Amino acid sequence: MEGNEKMAIGQQIPSSSVQVSDHPLILPDLPFQVITEILARLPVKSLMRFKCVSKSWLSLTLSPHFIKRHLSFSTSKDREYLLFIDYNSGRFKHCSLASLLYEQPSDAVEIVCPQLECRDQSILLVGCCNGLICICTNREGFVLWNPSTRKSKTLPNFSFEKTSEHKFYASCGFGYDETNDDYKVVAVTCYCAEDWEPFASEVKVYGTKTDTWRRIGDFPGGYPMDGSRYCGTFAAGKVHWVLNRAFCPYVVFLDLATETYGSLDLAGDAIKSNHDSFVTDIQTVGGSLYFFCRNYVHGLVDLWVLKEYEVIESWTKVVSALSNDKRYFLSVLYQLENGKLLVVLESDVRVLNPKNNKSRRLLRSVYTRSASIYVESLVSPGSVDATTMMSGLQLRTLKASTSRTQD
Repeated sequence: MEGNEKMAIGQQIPSSSVQVSDHPLILPDLPFQVITEILARLPVKSLMRFKCVSKSWLSLTLSPHFIKRHLSFSTSKDREYLLFIDYNSGRFKHCSLASLLYEQPSDAVEIVCPQLECRDQSILLVGCCNGLICICTNREGFVLWNPSTRKSKTLPNFSFEKTSEHKFYASCGFGYDETNDDYKVVAVTCYCAEDWEPFASEVKVYGTKTDTWRRIGDFPGGYPMDGSRYCGTFAAGKVHWVLNRAFCPYVVFLDLATETYGSLDLAGDAIKSNHDSFVTDIQTVGGSLYFFCRNYVHGLVDLWVLKEYEVIESWTKVVSALSNDKRYFLSVLYQLENGKLLVVLESDVRVLNPKNNKSRRLLRSVYTRSASIYVESLVSPGSVDATTMMSGLQLRTLKASTSRTQD
């Protein structure tokens, strides 16, 4: 346009007046700590693609400091997933927690663990910690798997001393040793007499840092319940098991940092008042311990929560659930903001309202009794030290950036 000629509102600009630059758009050269903070907020799927950008970005995504920084942003529902074993197909399936809770009924997608290709083997979902899944099978033994990165690792074989001489059953647990920055698997073998009464135990611990099994002290004063159904649960840096001694259930824990044992009392008075009840297992939800007190005669399950760890007076009954089926099964997976619980109820994934004991199915055509919630993460199943791959300047910058942001 020439002179002071003005465009009318809504008038289209002639294409001849539009100029397109032949020069490519040049992005600013951002400081390394800014790039780090941007990447730490991205989903794992994007970071897997961005590894190809440069060697420094590849090294960054493998750095333990960056992995922890990224994990700190993975606590929202859109970064959390439900993982379960669908016994109809014998496969693992997963779905986003956000889609599960707010888009119903929902479908889950099959996900394959590279180390587990067979459907006909017995699979036990031992536990989940920081996006890392521990699985126990009859064929492979123990497998660590990160569903977000699709990486997995079969742990070294281990053997116990007396398994050929006596009857035995096994239990296990999995958790994170924050003091030593190590993920540990605990394997327990309980040796039994002819009547299956346990009389001795043997405990071994595997650490990802050493990639070896070590024997530690045996269980004190009792034996965990049959591990073919239940595993120890991880909370507050410890793995917890329910033990029954003289019909008085209590909890024994193994501190993963010190590898020493301790005990934790349950809501004893409430249990003793009902002689038909039996404590079967203990679970962790959102960092809090839950235990189940089942009455098989009346088909009743009481669910209790420890609101303040190691404060026995804080044990509180959450709900008493009824079922017409004596094979009733309950597993708590997640606690919603409104107090409702995401549970596995009679092999269905449901939302349970403790106030009225009503539940609503979320997944279609699913039969499962083994499920867990995991978060997106870059945590490796094996011991990976990428700090040597980064330049000294980049590593110092990353550490300084992380400490300043956390402060």
